[in-house]
Amino acid sequence: MLIERQGRKYFIKRRLEWQKAKKESIAVSIANYLRNSMINGHYNPGDKLKEKEICDELGVSRTPLREAFRILQSEGLLTYNSHQGVIVTPVSLKDIENIWEVRYVLEGMAAEMAIEKMNNQDLQRLFAIQNRMDSLDPSDKRSIIKTNSEFHMSIIRIADNDKLEKIVKDIWLQIRVIQSISLFQQGRLLKACNEHKKILSALENRDKAQVRIFMEEHLTKGQQCLTRGMQFED
Repeated sequence: MLIERQGRKYFIKRRLEWQKAKKESIAVSIANYLRNSMINGHYNPGDKLKEKEICDELGVSRTPLREAFRILQSEGLLTYNSHQGVIVTPVSLKDIENIWEVRYVLEGMAAEMAIEKMNNQDLQRLFAIQNRMDSLDPSDKRSIIKTNSEFHMSIIRIADNDKLEKIVKDIWLQIRVIQSISLFQQGRLLKACNEHKKILSALENRDKAQVRIFMEEHLTKGQQCLTRGMQFED
C-alpha cells in the first residue's frame, strides 16, 4: 500500500510539473518539461528516452516530442546514439574538465565586465541571492543547486552580453544535470557561500583583478567537489 501511495504521489507530481510546463508551443513545453526532469534527476546521463512512454505520459504525439528532442540536442542535453536512440548525454571526467575550462574563461571575464556595467541595484540583488543561499538547509541539495546557479547567472546577466549569456546558460544547464547525480558533500554549502562573499566583496570594491582570482578559486573548488562526488565508468 505504501508503495502504491508513493507511486501515486510521484505520478501526481510529474503531472503537475507537466501542467506547469504547458505554457508555450507543445514542442517547447515538452522540452521545458524534459529539461526540468533531467535537472531534477528523473532522467540521468546515459538514460534512454522512450518515445512511446513519454508520449503516453504527456498525452502528445511523436512529432512535437521529436522537435523537443532536437531543442534539447542543440543545448547539449540529449545525444542520438545509433544503437540506443535518444539518450541523456553521458558525462565523463573529460567532459567536466572541458566545461570548467570554458567556465574559467567566460565566468572570469563576465565578472570583470559586470564591474564595468553594474549599478547598486544589481549589487543588492546579488547580495539578496546570497542571503537566501546562506539560509538554506545544507541537506536541501536541489535548492542549493538552483540558488547557486541563480547567483552565477545573475553575474552573467549584469555583464550584459547576449552572446555570452546564451553560451553560459547552455553550459549551466549541463552543469545542473551533472550536479543532480553527484553526491553532495557535507560542508560544501558553507564553503561555497564564503567563496561567493569574496566574489561579492571584489565586485563591491570594483576590483577586476581580485574578482577574477576569487571566481577562478571558487570554480576550482566547485569542480574538485563535483568530481569527488561522481562515479565514472572505467
